[in-house]
Amino acid sequence: MGTFAVIDVGSNSVKLYVAAHDPHTGWRDLIDRHEITRLTEKMYQAGEIRPAALERTVGVISTFVTEARLAGAERIAVVGTMGLRVARNAAEFVARVAADCGVAIEIIPGEEEARLSFLAVQVGLGPLPGEVAVFDIGGGSTEITFGRDSEIYNCLSLPVGAVHLTEQYLRSDPVTPDELAQMLVVVRKALGDLGMDHEVGTLVGVGGTITNLSAVRYGFNQRDPGIIQGTFLARADVDRLVDLFREQTVAQRRLIVGLEPERADVILAGAGVTQVIMGKLAVRQLIVSARGLRHGLMVERFGG
Repeated sequence: MGTFAVIDVGSNSVKLYVAAHDPHTGWRDLIDRHEITRLTEKMYQAGEIRPAALERTVGVISTFVTEARLAGAERIAVVGTMGLRVARNAAEFVARVAADCGVAIEIIPGEEEARLSFLAVQVGLGPLPGEVAVFDIGGGSTEITFGRDSEIYNCLSLPVGAVHLTEQYLRSDPVTPDELAQMLVVVRKALGDLGMDHEVGTLVGVGGTITNLSAVRYGFNQRDPGIIQGTFLARADVDRLVDLFREQTVAQRRLIVGLEPERADVILAGAGVTQVIMGKLAVRQLIVSARGLRHGLMVERFGG
């Protein structure tokens, strides 16, 4: 029996997962929450993490480390993703976290990020037979993993994320049709010929974009993982939500039931990426997973 913690430092949010493990009964969730810190806010213009984003992200990590230790975590694994892979001052950020929070951040490759999300889906939803694709839209990148009968055969990390796309292309409020069209062209080009390379029977979406889309689709007042896990989003649902978000101002989106107010400005970009992925892979629906990278890392690092 042991208690462990994982902190996932993403481009848009920092996630904390604390769980207790029993060799006989498996995992028991203790804490599973996140805070949106926008680590990469306007970073792609300067090439480095800005001071305000650095300060608020370090502050949240410090809070999460304290929470994890109070919950009895014996070990804490901390990983960083796309934002820290590309920021010129990533080493400075990692050193600051080590000094202030007492933990070391491991910056993982995009392919590893994709693989861990796939593992989380297999654990959370059970083994999915046949051709399966799992995707996770982050703030700075999108990871897609392809598997066959639970075995991974390809992992991709693509430089299209909800925060980056919003800052680069969706600057009007509300977004103009031309801005959205331009962004979708960029996403389609980045994704290439996914549909020609992979035949997919089951598509699974993980991460904040997907869980928020599901919460809006079903009118959930709170993003309860237990309710969202295993729900379905049809291609028609995603098309409708893209149109809804495009037509509304950010202030109007913040009032939508199920949508996190802090995600209102970037949800259109995330929904657009989802739309393109579903089109490229020629699928009519996807399964929503509320389990992601942090859950996969927990199992792999501490489940033995």
